Amino acid sequence: LLDRVDPRAVADALATRKPDATLLATLLAPPVAASADAAESASSSSSSQDATSPGASVADDEAASKAEEKERKRAEEMHKAMIEALRWKAEALCGLADAAAEPAAKRDALDAFARGLAELDRWVDTKKANGCAADARLRAQLARLSGRPGLAAGALTAWLNAKTSSPKPAADVKAARALRAALYDDLAWQPLADAERTRLLRDFPPEGATP
Repeated sequence: LLDRVDPRAVADALATRKPDATLLATLLAPPVAASADAAESASSSSSSQDATSPGASVADDEAASKAEEKERKRAEEMHKAMIEALRWKAEALCGLADAAAEPAAKRDALDAFARGLAELDRWVDTKKANGCAADARLRAQLARLSGRPGLAAGALTAWLNAKTSSPKPAADVKAARALRAALYDDLAWQPLADAERTRLLRDFPPEGATP
């Protein structure tokens, strides 16, 4: 799969923060099995080299190891780029669903958002409580737009309370708590909404504010 993707196309998409639809389609296409003949040919070519020379054998092993490491790193970079592009796509679809006014248009946009999140879910577990903050927000937004604010607030609370090996970024925590306060408004849980906003001001005071 990764051999079929042009790294420059991924780099361009990431640089502009506008994932290309053709690139996404290529990334999501089923992987093509590697040619057995090509693998056999490469193996035969390698084994046909001077096997009687220990120095040549060691050099070949080192070269093969370096090539494998290079390919492994390239595969990891492409995988990360693909997941990031799918997140951007899901976020864009979320924005469209949130902005749609007509019931039919909103329904279609919401369906597209759900499909976009399902595409992302094929490559990363977006339901994991200690996963990515963006995934938790996307899950919460899908539940909110589907008329389930309680489920949305629960998803955010699970992420906020999850134990992680390193502290969560402050900006992510602030965004999640602000969204949770808005969900408490939707649920008509005004005391909880007010308390959340009071804690937000205490924990994240505006710039220039005096203690």
